[in-house]
Amino acid sequence: MKADGTFNASFGSWKSGNGNWCWNESKHVTGDFNGDGRDDMLALYGHGNGSVEMYTLLGKADGGFAAPVRSWNRAAGIWDYNRSKLTSGDYNGDGRADAAIVYRFDNGRSAVYTLTGKPDGGVNEEVQSWSSPEQSWYLENTGMPVSGDINKDGRDDIAIMYNYYAGGSAAFTFKGRTDRTDGGFEPPLKSWEAPPGTW
Repeated sequence: MKADGTFNASFGSWKSGNGNWCWNESKHVTGDFNGDGRDDMLALYGHGNGSVEMYTLLGKADGGFAAPVRSWNRAAGIWDYNRSKLTSGDYNGDGRADAAIVYRFDNGRSAVYTLTGKPDGGVNEEVQSWSSPEQSWYLENTGMPVSGDINKDGRDDIAIMYNYYAGGSAAFTFKGRTDRTDGGFEPPLKSWEAPPGTW
């Protein structure tokens, strides 16, 4: 980035090769996953055979990225890529970014899984940090989750917009729990609501 806030010319730092990486089968977030002071890229990748993997592309000193390294995977039938919404933040307050997946089950049930960051930039096994009862949280009615330290307690939280069938909308916050080290969350808090026809 230049001093005036504009950007330098773009450059390529990694290329997958033809047929090795399908853009529309991957979801991406950024964060300093290895704690070296440079942000990295994390990708959740859904293969055509139904398996799912997570890759980290570590940030380099020149502003580019190293080749992706796989740190998490699930076989076909265990995890559904299309039911997953991905975000990232430092949820356990250890100085490294973590991944969070909001996952849709059937019958109006959803859950949040946290995958804490490791020193090598990969992620640990997922921990279910929140789960809703059936017919109470329809993930298909939500926007993309975003993360940030909303309550300024030193741990990132998750915020998500919810669209009700009647036409109203609401914003919910999943506050990061300070009494846990696994990056768990408190139940969602409705922090804003708009009546039908206004949002």
